[in-house]
Amino acid sequence: MSAPANDLAIAPLGAGDLIDRAVRLYRRHFLTLIRIAAPPVVISAAGSALTTIAFRAIGATPSSTRLLLYLLVAFGGGIVIAAGSLFSLIVMGGATRNLVAHSPVVMKVYHHPKEGWTHREIALANAKNRDREVSLANLKKAVSESERLAKALYGLYGKIHMRVVTDRQAVRHRAGHPSNRETGL
Repeated sequence: MSAPANDLAIAPLGAGDLIDRAVRLYRRHFLTLIRIAAPPVVISAAGSALTTIAFRAIGATPSSTRLLLYLLVAFGGGIVIAAGSLFSLIVMGGATRNLVAHSPVVMKVYHHPKEGWTHREIALANAKNRDREVSLANLKKAVSESERLAKALYGLYGKIHMRVVTDRQAVRHRAGHPSNRETGL
C-alpha cells in the first residue's frame, strides 16, 4: 500500500492537519506501531504494578520477614520501571537512527555564473526520493508548532488533574471520610 505523492507533501500544517496526518499514518501502520511501542510500555507497567503492590502491602504487614520481601519487590519493580524506560529510549534511538539513515542532510548550492551570487540551502531529504525534502525553515516551524502544542497539552493536563483532585476532595468530604471528620474530646 503506497501513499499518494501529495499525501505527504511538505507544507506548513495547522494542528488539525498535523493530527489528521498522524492518525492516518497510525491507522495505516497500526500493527507495526503496536509491535514497536508496546514492549517498553508493558515492561514499565509491570514494574509500576510491582512497586504499587509492594508499597501498599508494606504498610499493612505485621511481619518483618514479609516487610523485607515487599521492600525487595518494590526495589525490583523500580529496576523493571528503569529497564522499561531504558527500552523506550532504545526504541526511540532506533527510530531516530532510521530517520537519519534514510533522510540525510542535504546541502544544495546554487551558483549563478554570470552574476556571481551563491545560494546555500540546507534540508533533510529522503534517500530514495530527494525531490521531497524538508527545509531548515520548515523544520523550525514544525518544532515551534510542536512546542506550542506540548505546552497546550501540559496546561490541559494540569487543569484536568486539578479538577480530579478537587472532585476527589469533594467526594471524600461528602462521604465523611475519616481524614475529614472532626475529632472532639
